[in-house]
Amino acid sequence: MLTLDNEYMKVQNPSTTSLRSTSSSPSTKALPPSRGNQVASQRPADGFESKNRFAQPTLLTGEQTSRARPTTTPSPAPTTPASTDKLSPKDIPAADWTMFVHLNADNNLESYGKDDMNEMEAGGGSIPGKLNLIALVDGGTSKDSANNWSTGARLMYLTQDPSNSKKVVSREIDVDPSSDLGKLLAAGKGELDTGSPEVLRAAVDYVQRNVESNHFMVDLWDHGNGWRGVSYDDHPASDMNMVELQKALSDLPKKVDILSADACLMATVEVADTAKAMGADYLVGSEEVEPGTGWDYKDLLGRMGKLFSSNESVSPEQMAKAIQESYAAGPRDNVTMSVTDLSKLDGLNSKLNDFSDALVKAGGLQDKALRSAYDKTLRFDDADQMDLGDFAKRISQATTNDSLKQAAEALLTELAKTTVEKGAKGDAKFSAATGLTIYGPRGTVDSAYKKEGSAWLDSHWNNVIKTYSATSRA
Repeated sequence: MLTLDNEYMKVQNPSTTSLRSTSSSPSTKALPPSRGNQVASQRPADGFESKNRFAQPTLLTGEQTSRARPTTTPSPAPTTPASTDKLSPKDIPAADWTMFVHLNADNNLESYGKDDMNEMEAGGGSIPGKLNLIALVDGGTSKDSANNWSTGARLMYLTQDPSNSKKVVSREIDVDPSSDLGKLLAAGKGELDTGSPEVLRAAVDYVQRNVESNHFMVDLWDHGNGWRGVSYDDHPASDMNMVELQKALSDLPKKVDILSADACLMATVEVADTAKAMGADYLVGSEEVEPGTGWDYKDLLGRMGKLFSSNESVSPEQMAKAIQESYAAGPRDNVTMSVTDLSKLDGLNSKLNDFSDALVKAGGLQDKALRSAYDKTLRFDDADQMDLGDFAKRISQATTNDSLKQAAEALLTELAKTTVEKGAKGDAKFSAATGLTIYGPRGTVDSAYKKEGSAWLDSHWNNVIKTYSATSRA
């Protein structure tokens, strides 16, 4: 584990009692710069209906720098490269797959954004007739015109860089000014709010209407925070919650086959419910935080290239597993990458409802034995996210209630059919990871969990949370 310079460490004001660390064992060392974003601050009173919300949440222990939102710093004037040689979308060949990367680097991950574009180019970029790799790239404040890095926003068609240079060699795609994306670019004078669901929808819609492919994948590249949100843009200060994400990617010209996240903490039941509701077939994400370097796109594109060389058509399952296997193969300290088959999610949710009903009937989280299992369950850098399978296993071992034990075992069986954890490594505790986390508060229950429109609102798991309080009463 790396020790970072002080500029990367979160310095907490001891007098600010509302702030808390999300790690169960605070350390003087920090994780490498990570894709995790802030989590909700602990509220002073527990209760599922609590409406008390703080405007400035705290950082995860793995976060690089403070995520406090700027109030006086204006958006930087976007810079654009000198070249105006844009690629018409009509010149992009039809392909089996389009991989769309929503590369929001308008934040403290900007340097990694450029690095990952270089990795994509080193990995070969798009494969004519097989894979079109397209990214909506939003830069931050770092000017690097010499290497074709823009602080503005551009739609890019990724191609190979034979010299593996640090320069971005891919071409910008010409955007029709009459399109929704074109209008947004014009309104922002070259700058886009990539934390906005309207921007994500406009970009995906434009690509789907203008670039022909049989299958479509969305890669959300940025900070992630599970059901609380993803894609954090600093100029302006914005992000997408799951209700907004679902609306952004639903009812498009073509379905999104795979929703993936090169971001932290996105392999959750709630995110899976969101992906299912928008019509996706697979969710690919990490239960734990990712390092700032994120995915190894050179390795990933190499694996995808092999799939396309041996198959006339590549299935969504093959593409999803390629991401998982690529991430697991890397030198990661916190690998918890999983693939969730969303066609089986209804079955999982049914068993989760049965399990939740049995838990409540047995006393819920006020029962001493059940609460002990809850408190000991595998948790991650956001301590409110716990591994669903590990919890069910611990409940099965802890209870003498036959109905609850059977419900826990049935949930475990269904979970094994639905999601696959690949190559968990790093901390020994990750060996217990089963692929999906679920919201299991350790402090005050976050009222935002009941946000209107959330895809998980009908889950009986909400009844389990209602039995929770910061201290058990049994």
